Amino acid sequence: MMKRSGCEDAEDNGAHQMELASDKHDELLDATPVPLESTPSGFHRSLGTTNTKATRPPLLHEESFKRISRAPVPFGSLAEAFAYTVFVILFILATTVIDRDPQSFYFANRVRAALIERDFEITLQNGVSHAQKRFIGIQDYNDVWAFLQGPFVDAVYGSNELNLDANGQDTTTSVGMVLSYNRLLGGVRLRTLRVEPDSCAPLTRIPEYASLMPYCYGKFSTSVQATNGYGPIMNSASISASVAFTFASQFFAPKAATKTYSDLQTCYSDCARTCGEHYGVDRARYDAQCTSECGIHCKCIYEQPVGFSLCKDPNPNGAGAAIPTSIYSYNWSDASTTQAPHVTAYTNAYPGSGYVVDLPLDGSVAADTIAQLKQDRYLDLATRALVVDFTVYNAYLELFNLVQLVVEFPATGGVYASCSDTIVDLFQYSMPHGTTRIVLELILAAYVAWRWMRMLQAWYHMGIRTYFVYDSLWHTIQCLHLVLFATVIAFRLYWIDRTYGTLTGAVADALAATAKATESHIPMLHSLAYLQQVDAILNSVNAAFVWLQFLKYTQMSKRMCLLLRMLRRAGMDLVWFFAYFITCILAFAQISFLLFGTQLAAFRTLGASIVTLLQAVAGDLAYDAMVDAHIILGPLFYVGFYLLLLLILLNVFLAILNDAYVQTLAEQEEEDEAEEAALKRSMQEDATQITDDANADIEVQLRRLERRELEQLCKYPFSRGIGPALQLLVADLKRSVYEMRTGRRLFKIDPMVGAMLGATTGAGSAARTGMPVASRKLTLQVKRQLEKQMQVQEVAREAQRQEHEAAQRAVVESQQNELAQRLASLVESNQEKNKRMEDMEGMLGSIEKLCQQLVTAVMEDVPATPKRPTTTAAANRVSLSVKNNAIAAVLQRQKTAGRLNATEGGGTGAEIEEISL
Repeated sequence: MMKRSGCEDAEDNGAHQMELASDKHDELLDATPVPLESTPSGFHRSLGTTNTKATRPPLLHEESFKRISRAPVPFGSLAEAFAYTVFVILFILATTVIDRDPQSFYFANRVRAALIERDFEITLQNGVSHAQKRFIGIQDYNDVWAFLQGPFVDAVYGSNELNLDANGQDTTTSVGMVLSYNRLLGGVRLRTLRVEPDSCAPLTRIPEYASLMPYCYGKFSTSVQATNGYGPIMNSASISASVAFTFASQFFAPKAATKTYSDLQTCYSDCARTCGEHYGVDRARYDAQCTSECGIHCKCIYEQPVGFSLCKDPNPNGAGAAIPTSIYSYNWSDASTTQAPHVTAYTNAYPGSGYVVDLPLDGSVAADTIAQLKQDRYLDLATRALVVDFTVYNAYLELFNLVQLVVEFPATGGVYASCSDTIVDLFQYSMPHGTTRIVLELILAAYVAWRWMRMLQAWYHMGIRTYFVYDSLWHTIQCLHLVLFATVIAFRLYWIDRTYGTLTGAVADALAATAKATESHIPMLHSLAYLQQVDAILNSVNAAFVWLQFLKYTQMSKRMCLLLRMLRRAGMDLVWFFAYFITCILAFAQISFLLFGTQLAAFRTLGASIVTLLQAVAGDLAYDAMVDAHIILGPLFYVGFYLLLLLILLNVFLAILNDAYVQTLAEQEEEDEAEEAALKRSMQEDATQITDDANADIEVQLRRLERRELEQLCKYPFSRGIGPALQLLVADLKRSVYEMRTGRRLFKIDPMVGAMLGATTGAGSAARTGMPVASRKLTLQVKRQLEKQMQVQEVAREAQRQEHEAAQRAVVESQQNELAQRLASLVESNQEKNKRMEDMEGMLGSIEKLCQQLVTAVMEDVPATPKRPTTTAAANRVSLSVKNNAIAAVLQRQKTAGRLNATEGGGTGAEIEEISL
């Protein structure tokens, strides 16, 4: 009986454990993420009110469901993707098709070719031989002057403008025409940058060589830039005469009465030396002038009698005044005066200041000016750069070409020449396609403003932290893109203001051919060109963000989504790979710079070495030049670089991508199988429920299946073909148009549900259930339909509440009934236990009575006390005999009592088993 009680407790504990397991199972089901409904219609709400424990299938593969929930969902709807695609097309049209004309390239290319691809002849040192050179091959000052007097003058001033008047007369002109179709604006500006004498002092460390070069000109920097005038001194005659008169007066002053002829000769030589020292490095230019003036004034004062002042002081400032200030032919101007930009050349960077000389529009006058500059030694040892700027305007294309030639004279010796040009379109909004450009840019600006509004609304409803961190990281890229686009729009407005404001001033005057007073004015459009370059850079970065953000809409294709997931899976491995790759590149760059930096131009600096090695990854590395530079370490460097970077690192890179692709593909297949299995289990459960419940709503189950198919279609619109994707796009566009027209964002109407139900259950059932059906126009009927849907939803919500209360009451009643049954079973069990206790008490009473009888019988059968034995052995024999007799008597009494009880009970009483004592 005790064993039976233990089994009952075990059954109770097992039932309790099963109940806990069932509750845990329900919690897991509730915690399992399920797709949210996009259309909160009545039948979907009715599905949500059914008993979860009764309708949900058992959760067999929880990890598969978790992986499905973690799968990336396309960002945005198909309508947003369509709108962004249209935006990308308009962006391409506005920034590439309309903005960039290939004629700009041809215009710049022909002008550049006319300047730097023409050969010119130079005379060698022997005066007999000649050689052909081009602009890039210039090596010294003579080559520079040969280029300026040859190809430069021919290209800029050598063409004629072919014109015919109304009467057919030839009015060809040759003033300021380039390649016959382009007009030179204002002329050409030459600008030199120089350094001060003694800007370096390396020879002072070796005194033996100090006399080889009395003046040292170091490399260019703003700290040693020369700002004093140079070239021919315009008032050199007055200066030389004043210096000579002053020196002669001071020389003969203490010797007024003791003048000798030797003193006169000394005055000649010392005066000429003092006058030459006044001119510094240009003393040779004025030696003859100093000698002549010293001869005149020394002789005059030598012959002047004592006490008389017959020699007149030639100082233009007055007798006894200071020496006149030198008036140089070429004077320094700062950058604000020249309006020239900062120039970055091959070996150095140069500011916009310098010594400016403007060449006129007349070609013959310009050629004479260049010849005079050569004679005046406009270029000398102190010159570090010559910058040639001029602007060419093509009236047919309405384009400006800002050409700049830079000739560098570094302290290392030799010449580095470079050419650059910039096409400036100042009339892009006034051209025939200007209206189209304005319309496209306004559409783009409106789209950006709309995206800003949507983003700010999302910030308000979701919070900034949730919007950027928890919702989607694509939002960060979108925010950066919108900020950059707003910057581009603001900069474009500033550029328009600067451009058209400038055109109303000096540039418009320079373009007027009849205004002869302004033909010599050189328009400085470098600031506008710089703004246009900045605008192009911003647009290029903006284009990168446009295409980067376009990638998020490719997730609606399962294959493209697979590629993005592959890159995301391999992201951390790729980061560490590129860190190691950059480390190797930096190491080899430093090694190559130290090995070949003085011999190969590709490794002249550390930055150039890095760029060269990055190019070498594509297979472009000068092996022969490296071997010539170092016969042993060159090949070793070449082999080590390609062995490590190409054969090892690139293969590791491919292995990382391959492994990530295989893992992502396997995970995608598992997720597809899990989704298919989940759908099959749901369909089987629905079929079972429909079979078991005769009153089940078949349409509700079909709608549930259609809803799941629709969710898959929304996730991958093109998985079912182009037709369903277009239908879904039309539905989303209609919803968006309705929201924009009404300003109401109540529900996301999804006509595809009704369309799909109509294909499955017939249009009549869809109409009977009040489902929204796709229509071609969103009219007032849509509004009424929405109101009806809202009323239906209210009724459904009330019915759901009542059903929920009824379900709760049923659950409470079932729990109470179960508790009552368990209490009844406990009462019955207690009654059985009491009965067993009574039986046990009767049995114990019988045993007690038997024991009393046994004791009485034993006491009656004990004999009289025998005689005390005299020995121990005899005592033992007596004791043993007594025990045997007592045992025999007890056994006999027990048998007799058993027979008596059996006879008295007639075989119906409880038999007492024999007890062995």
